[in-house]
Amino acid sequence: MSDVQVANGSPLPIQNSNTANTNGNGNTNAIPSNGVPTNAIPTNTASDAAASITTPATPSLCDHYQLLGNGTIHLRGIQPDVNNHVPNLERRKSSCCQRHTLIHDTCANCDMELCEECGYSCVECAQFICRFCVLMFGNGPQEEAEEPLCERCQMFFA
Repeated sequence: MSDVQVANGSPLPIQNSNTANTNGNGNTNAIPSNGVPTNAIPTNTASDAAASITTPATPSLCDHYQLLGNGTIHLRGIQPDVNNHVPNLERRKSSCCQRHTLIHDTCANCDMELCEECGYSCVECAQFICRFCVLMFGNGPQEEAEEPLCERCQMFFA
């Protein structure tokens, strides 16, 4: 151990990383070579580590299914050699048309609930849109669009 003179003239010992320092409580703390005691360095807890891990966002129903508005559901991008992670569907009564359906989601335009019987998929972005929005923003008066577009895609593609 070497000594260094301080302003009052008393020697101050310099400790290497292998020495220990006794604090006022009698506990010994190893002091690393940077001079900061280990108890002064904040450590990550398990909750901090869990919060910093980002889980991939689960794909929504519109990423896996295409709705045609007549109860027909098409599967999107299913590959036989890949684990596809298609969400399981459960047949239950829909709040929009009171039918027992598999798809239950909300319209991308108006936030109304829809199912496969009364919902469509936007041909550009695949978001689900309800029958009312398709009729209102359709290609012709009082007809359902053959290529339905959501409100956002109509601004760019129509």
